[in-house]
Amino acid sequence: MKVLAERGVNVLVPKSEIDKHGPVFLPYGSLVEAVGVSEVGRAEVCLVLGGDGTMLRALRVFGPHQVPVAGANLGRVSFFATIEPLHVEQGVERVLEGEYRICELPALDVEKQGRRFSACNDVVVSRASGATVAELSYSIGDVQFPTVRCDGLIAATPAGSSAYNLSAGGPFLGLGLEGFAVSYISPHSLSTRPLVAALGDPFLIENRSLREVAELLVDGEQVGHLSPGGSLAVTMRRGAALLALLPGTSLYRNFRDRFVGGAGAGREG
Repeated sequence: MKVLAERGVNVLVPKSEIDKHGPVFLPYGSLVEAVGVSEVGRAEVCLVLGGDGTMLRALRVFGPHQVPVAGANLGRVSFFATIEPLHVEQGVERVLEGEYRICELPALDVEKQGRRFSACNDVVVSRASGATVAELSYSIGDVQFPTVRCDGLIAATPAGSSAYNLSAGGPFLGLGLEGFAVSYISPHSLSTRPLVAALGDPFLIENRSLREVAELLVDGEQVGHLSPGGSLAVTMRRGAALLALLPGTSLYRNFRDRFVGGAGAGREG
């Protein structure tokens, strides 16, 4: 906030953040304006101080307004972050100077009970709490894949492929790839393999259990259930949000440094 105050930047803060962190903003008085979600489109850029959960919320809120979102790494992993903890002030100054490139992020959309939910990371159908196993299958177009007994099924965007999908053995997808990863969670089978579907492929997840409901999670938040015999259509949409990255940073670099072992594990690049 010191850097913003010195520059006289007008800071728009969602009212929900004011409620959570009110004392942080008190010293800056008139520089801070509390706004509702419908007003965030007035911002030129969104600056996030936090981790990936905070980044995901910001991408969902600011994405429809096409406001670039830049993150400072104050979380545990912060895969989306472009500013490292030791260089927050310098990074913020560069963002304010417009020294960033914009990456368009797609989303996965699902509809449940008349409501549409959008995932910047992933859509997950998993066994319900208390259930021993889920029985799930999926189809792509007119191609039906076998039913698998498992803990769940993940459809992940390229940006979200580094999250739950990666821990389940799915592939890491390059940012900008027009496709999404499909991976099972703890499948009771040695023959299942992750798959990458293309943008525009009709994709349907089915709960093949005769008795057990499955849980539907969008970016880690439970939003509903999938009844026995029920199905869920997932569609990929371009340009759902804008991620701002400083020059010299990339999600490939973040993937290497956070998950593979850092720059010391191989040649710098």
